[in-house]
Amino acid sequence: DTGDIIRGRDLYRGGNNKRRQQLDDKLKKIFGKIHDEVTRRKQNGQALQARYQDENGGNFFQLREDWWIANRNDVWKAMTCKAEGAYFRATCSDSERSGT
Repeated sequence: DTGDIIRGRDLYRGGNNKRRQQLDDKLKKIFGKIHDEVTRRKQNGQALQARYQDENGGNFFQLREDWWIANRNDVWKAMTCKAEGAYFRATCSDSERSGT
């Protein structure tokens, strides 16, 4: 799912390894920039540098995990904002719209 992709846990398993590598490279670049910005801060900068050490070749797994926890609701809203009523449907036990 989206969270696994962002956190670097399970990149999509499509047949095109080139596209998967492009996605992985792009995420490394994005989280590298976030890492640079976060660890340069005067407040808590050293603590954040220790927490977000890059031990996996630019993957920043802990930073990605923390970012996902902080932003998953906003990502969900962004993914479903245009779907409005069409995205959710009534279930057998509920006449109201329901979703995950």
